[in-house]
Amino acid sequence: MSIDLTYHAHVAEISLNNPDKRNVLDLETSTALKSAVEQASDNPETKAILLTATGRAFCAGGSLDELLSAQEDTTQLGAIYEGFLAVARCPIPTLACVQGAAVGAGMNLALACDVRLVAPEASFDTRFLQLGIHCGGGHSWLLQRTLNWEQAVNALLLSQVLRGEEAVSAGLALTCVPKAELHERALQQLRHLASVPRQLLEHSKASLLKAASVPDHATMVEHEYEVQAWSLQQPHAIETLQNLKRQIAGK
Repeated sequence: MSIDLTYHAHVAEISLNNPDKRNVLDLETSTALKSAVEQASDNPETKAILLTATGRAFCAGGSLDELLSAQEDTTQLGAIYEGFLAVARCPIPTLACVQGAAVGAGMNLALACDVRLVAPEASFDTRFLQLGIHCGGGHSWLLQRTLNWEQAVNALLLSQVLRGEEAVSAGLALTCVPKAELHERALQQLRHLASVPRQLLEHSKASLLKAASVPDHATMVEHEYEVQAWSLQQPHAIETLQNLKRQIAGK
């Protein structure tokens, strides 16, 4: 099986598990990835998705055979995209542990996650122009969500590969930690979400996404007013705020 799904309490770990083929994102893997993301997202107990990979590579990108086949039937491209697009559409937080090379569509997969932790051995390589093809899957948008214009040009057009700490400095990743510590650090990063209601997480992530496209601050003030008012009336907020008040009073 090219995709494994396991649970760590409230965290669903989805792992690319085809190291002999460098976790290539072929149609079978992409379909299984989409299914795993949807299964994890549909579980009301899941508060976050952790994306990992086995072997030396994170994901070597699309299958060469399938790219050649797509020359005859370009509709196949959309099906190949569905795996990382399912990650991008996920309503709860997603975190990728990038322990090796993320190439082309594999870079899309890493960038589709909300947060990336990387090992020093990690690398981000667009690779599209070197294959003689235009980037796909919204790659240019994903690049500019994390990089400035010059960095995006350097990555896509000048084919600069960003590794480990370089990726962190450029904004492609949150932090760089030794490979042996990567998995535990990721789980630690997600541990506190256990106490946060699933619906509150979804609303908060949706607000972050909305904020990237609204025209002004006032629009987000209005939006957040409505959602914050809703959250104040939920049992979790009522209990949390009352407990905090008692703690302050007891000091």
